[in-house]
This record gives sequence, C-alpha cells and structure tokens, in this order.
Amino acid sequence: MALSLSALVGAGAPASARPLDEILDAKSLNICVQEDNLPFSSAQAKPGGVFLDLGAAIAERLGVEAKYTWLFSAEYVRKTDCDLIPAVANLPGDDPIRLTIPYMAVRSVLVLAKDHPPVKELDEFRTGHIAVLATSWARHVLNAAGFPLWVRFLTNDEILDAVAKGEADAGIVPLPAYQWRMRRDAGAPLRVDEAVKLDPGFNFQVSMGLRRTNAATVARINEILGQMVEDGSIERIFARYGLAYEPPAIVANPEPGTAAK
Repeated sequence: MALSLSALVGAGAPASARPLDEILDAKSLNICVQEDNLPFSSAQAKPGGVFLDLGAAIAERLGVEAKYTWLFSAEYVRKTDCDLIPAVANLPGDDPIRLTIPYMAVRSVLVLAKDHPPVKELDEFRTGHIAVLATSWARHVLNAAGFPLWVRFLTNDEILDAVAKGEADAGIVPLPAYQWRMRRDAGAPLRVDEAVKLDPGFNFQVSMGLRRTNAATVARINEILGQMVEDGSIERIFARYGLAYEPPAIVANPEPGTAAK
C-alpha cells in the first residue's frame, strides 16, 4: 500500500491469533503497530498515535487491555501473534485477511508550492514533473496517461520536501501526510489545490484486519467501529493529532467475516 500512514497490508499466513472468546478470557487485545510511524503509531512518542488510541478505545469497549506488538515494518506482521491490524486498504479483490467495515476514507491531494499560480486541471503539468511514490497507484495511472513523473521517492515526506524546494512542480500524497507535515512545520511553503480533481482510484477506504478469527469477533469489532464513527470518537482521536477525519462512504455491518467494499 503506497502510504506513509503505513497501513499493514498483505499479512500472509499468520502465526496465530484468537477468536473473541479467547480474547475476552485473556482480557487482552494484541494489536500490531509500527514503531516509528507518526501520526499513526510510535513506540517513543506520547501520545503514541492514532492507531494506539483507536486500539485502546476498542479494547476498552471490549472490556480488555490493549497490548501492542511493535513492528519495524509491515512485513513482520506474519511473524507475530497479534489479533488486530489497525489499517488495511479496503480494495476490491484484495482481501488477504478478514476485514472489518471501513472506518475511515483516505483521499489523495495535489500539493503545490505555496506561491504556485492557481491550477485548473492536472494537464497543466504535462510540461513539468509530478512527484509520486515509487510504489503508488498514482504512478501506474499517471505514467499510463503520459504524465512526466518523478518516482524516486519512498516516503510522502520526501515528496513534500521536493515540492517545497521547487525540485518538483507538484506532488500527490494522502491528505493525512500533508496535514501532519503542516502540523510539524506550519511555515512550510506548501498548499493543497482542491480545484484539481484527481483520479478517484487514488482514494480508498480503510478497515481493520483480524487474523485467524471467527465471525463473532468480526461482528463485535464492526459494532464497536460503527458506534465510534457515529458518536464522533474516531473524529476526536484524529483531531488530537491535527488530522481532519474523513468518514467512510457507508457505515454498515456486512455479513460476518467479509470485507465491506
């Protein structure tokens, strides 16, 4: 998943995880999070990030303790025994584990230098360079459409640096990446141009992933997530980190154990 908000995707064959009755008996929910991925998770920062706060809120509503397995990167998740992965892209045909209902939407935005003239459409950059992540869907789509791209970037911060320094004419990043950058550096010479409509395929909804679980666990987490979306709990967690929460298109309980598309 081409995100520096770092959803943990493609978990593969898990080591072990527990159904709801075992989680309740053990009085703990084990959550996999990356150790250095603010504003979403950090082993050092206080508060520790959106995913830690979400995990703690879910565990509290289950009546258990939240425990965290710290990962250097997403690839290590298959070697753990965690029960829950806090962010998995909810994409059609990409369902390696049982997914909950979506609980947030992630939108990509066009970022320009602060003093860049107004832009009406993306075609204006056919004579410039648009910075995108090397592994992103934006790279695939824009390259096929013949746009000149710079793809040497591995993180969204690298893209934002290139735009701020004038090395790239524009960049495409998830909105939370831009918001977090501006929270850390309010004086950064960057702005988002909302007038330019990007390919809707750059956007997606995010679910939680449950590993080797049962229908009862999925149903209970779905119930909790639905409540937290509706009562504003998730929005308030995002606000703690200066992020504007964007809810999913539909909040509804799918059939137990299936992904909501």
